[in-house]
Amino acid sequence: MQLPLIPKKYFDVKSKFIPNGKITMSPFTTGLESILLQVKDSTDEKEKIAALKQIIESCSKNPIDAGKLPIFVVEELFIRLVQNSISELVDLAYICNNQTTKDGKEVDCGNKLPLQIDLRNFVIKEKEGHTDTVLIDNDIGIKFKYPTIDMAENDDKNLSEIIKCIELVFNGDEVTNVEEVTSEELVGFWKQLTLKQKKDVYDKFYDTIPHMYYKTNLKCDKCGYNHNVEFKSTIDLFQ
Repeated sequence: MQLPLIPKKYFDVKSKFIPNGKITMSPFTTGLESILLQVKDSTDEKEKIAALKQIIESCSKNPIDAGKLPIFVVEELFIRLVQNSISELVDLAYICNNQTTKDGKEVDCGNKLPLQIDLRNFVIKEKEGHTDTVLIDNDIGIKFKYPTIDMAENDDKNLSEIIKCIELVFNGDEVTNVEEVTSEELVGFWKQLTLKQKKDVYDKFYDTIPHMYYKTNLKCDKCGYNHNVEFKSTIDLFQ
């Protein structure tokens, strides 16, 4: 008699940042536990992101290349996987760093507080005014793509993170895709920007890229200080 195959259950993760609007996922299995522990125990952020990529691809019902998804979407998918596979609630410890006076000196309170995170309240936060297309002159503009795992693994030392995000450059009706030019040409174009134009790009795109966000309040039962606890990445949960 053969052992039965346990049927897979599926759930959808929907987002405007996902191609076709949704990805269908299946919960973690014990076979992926070692990768999950790698995400938790590693001190290397790139290693954690790579492990997230592997988990997302393994749990997707249809083949996907997680390396080409925005990193904040990969984080969103991972949060929904934990939520549907393990628990909607994650228990953490938060150390109170409020300055108190002891023996005439200012020291951290240091009290260890239990903190329970409800993963259902972890969301992708978009800042007002954010855009992926920035006009830098009357007819010249840049369309950007969001940072991905593949971009993070790109070892081209000539390209900064912001330059790697350039998808295409347009001049009126003329459009140039970055795949049509060399990295040297791309860097040369970027260096033509004035400091004001560069600041505009950062203000409208790079510094306002959507990110995973969670906020809660926590009061220290030792010193009475009220903490506004914020997580701006799921990676923060595993520090």
